[in-house]
Amino acid sequence: MVVDYQCIMPSLVQISGCYHTRFITTAGKAKFTGATHFDIHPENAMQKALEIVAMAVDAYAERDPARVEIPVEPVEIMTGFSNEAVLEALGGTLTPLLDAVKSGAIRGFVGIVGCNNPKIKQDSANVGLAKELIKRDIMVLATGCVTTAAGKAGLLVPEAASMAGDGLKGVCEALGVPPVLHLGSCVDNSRILHLCGLIAKELGVDISDLPVGASSPEWYSEKAAAIGLYAVASGIQTHLGLPPNILGSETVTDLALNGLQDIVGAAFHVEPDPIKAADLLDARIKDRRTRLGLSE
Repeated sequence: MVVDYQCIMPSLVQISGCYHTRFITTAGKAKFTGATHFDIHPENAMQKALEIVAMAVDAYAERDPARVEIPVEPVEIMTGFSNEAVLEALGGTLTPLLDAVKSGAIRGFVGIVGCNNPKIKQDSANVGLAKELIKRDIMVLATGCVTTAAGKAGLLVPEAASMAGDGLKGVCEALGVPPVLHLGSCVDNSRILHLCGLIAKELGVDISDLPVGASSPEWYSEKAAAIGLYAVASGIQTHLGLPPNILGSETVTDLALNGLQDIVGAAFHVEPDPIKAADLLDARIKDRRTRLGLSE
């Protein structure tokens, strides 16, 4: 197991040891006690990679099939939707996308990002929310670890359009894309914000006026909560499946849930149930469509 510095639990070193697995770190800022460290830089990356592969080959002989079960069935996904790719699929302009939004074929967009959390049944909230939103003709934009959950659930292939509402289904079938678009890793969330900025500029409104939302249903990394904060600061109403560690302060909690609305046009809401979370995001999208004079 080779890791960098993002979202890596230190206990993985001990867990790996239970399965004869070498645990290798590659980032100077994220060394772990008990791990093997490779100091990797661009000029030595190939040589170090070959050394790591050689270690894996040697370790294979120690594998105990009775203790290690590796899934073997592949899952197909369609990925790589940068904003440039989205625009290219639309003929180089946002007009077809905006026409679909104005007609109500696509009622809005929600970015679902983040992790799995041991406090929630794995993938249940991530997949549950995504399925509920696309049924309501709300297209989902996914990044980071939630992509794995969506891929296993069959949401990242064009055939998943059959799970969407009639409007979104028609758009996806016409373009040959899934109703859940994968826009990259967790550090690519800025692509979602950039797309919102492009749409807001095209319409001549603020991001907080758009029928959009953000969600991290199963977050555990503080980074995910921080990403949620920049979504809120940009004017995007943001759902968290679990509360951040701020409940000890009534002032800070009230600020997060209510006080930012008048300042940036958005705030957080916390809801563990994916159906209720979909209701909250749907209500926001409906309100913003009404304010923009768009039919439901």
